[in-house]
Amino acid sequence: MTTETGTNPRVLQLGFTTADSDCSTDFYSRYLGFCPDQTRLLEGGPYGALLGLPQGRFRLVRLHLGEECLELTQVIDPGPGQRAGESLAADSRSCDLWFQHLCLVTSDLDAALQRLQPALDLGLAKAISRAPQTLPSWNRAAAGIRAYKFRDPDGHNLELLQFPSDKGDARWHRGSGVLGIDHSAISIADSARSCRFYDELLGMRLGGDGINSGPTQDALDNLDQTEVRITGHRCSRCPPASQRPIWPTGRSGSRSTISMHSSTESRPLAAGSLAQVRWTWAPSSRPSAPDGPCRWLILTATGCSWSRSDRWG
Repeated sequence: MTTETGTNPRVLQLGFTTADSDCSTDFYSRYLGFCPDQTRLLEGGPYGALLGLPQGRFRLVRLHLGEECLELTQVIDPGPGQRAGESLAADSRSCDLWFQHLCLVTSDLDAALQRLQPALDLGLAKAISRAPQTLPSWNRAAAGIRAYKFRDPDGHNLELLQFPSDKGDARWHRGSGVLGIDHSAISIADSARSCRFYDELLGMRLGGDGINSGPTQDALDNLDQTEVRITGHRCSRCPPASQRPIWPTGRSGSRSTISMHSSTESRPLAAGSLAQVRWTWAPSSRPSAPDGPCRWLILTATGCSWSRSDRWG
């Protein structure tokens, strides 16, 4: 099987679907420090066709955090004959195969949690972690990292993370507040199979492989006797900062990172489910003109498809 990924694909941005884009925009801005950028209303067209909703109506909002961008999509009307969207299961767990989170890096986890606390008190956000956790010294690759996981108003998973001084990209040690998006993580059933898909088919590169387990991981994910294999996959390149207004970076400077959590206690995504989380993807041959079309890929539970998009043109 061949694809048109090009030799050096990169992740341009991440996106969530939302039931109420105004509510989500307020949440991400007020409690996490995102800055609203652009809003667009779309009807059908290439974007609707790509989502399988050719006569749908959509409201898209772009939010910036540091150098990264989050795109929120509200399906105002899926179109004639299309079923309405479904919420994430209330009992979702980090080991379920529909799990995906965004990791937001902060310079001060305690201060970030203090800012988030009113949203937790109001029920706008829901805690996952039992308390903020510091990863243990035996885990040399992650020792000293502090983290806390929670859900946004739509149930999407988020993680606040603070790097110790000897870990993380240099930019995570400059400035204050919530600084940007470090990586996205997904739950998978088979690490070897998923590695082949992302590395051999999509052109990403394995950047790390390790096991997290023990009481700290249990408390972080609110699970018991957790053992998680985490593999990091990175794009090999991205444009310089002055040319990258969307999502350019990951855990290693100029590389975008996707972490995969493998667990044996996973529930599968129901057949026919629509993806709640999207990655916008482009090959290295993306036109440099501001209004040039870019190829982008929507990954779902069942496969992928290419299309062209000018929704921010």
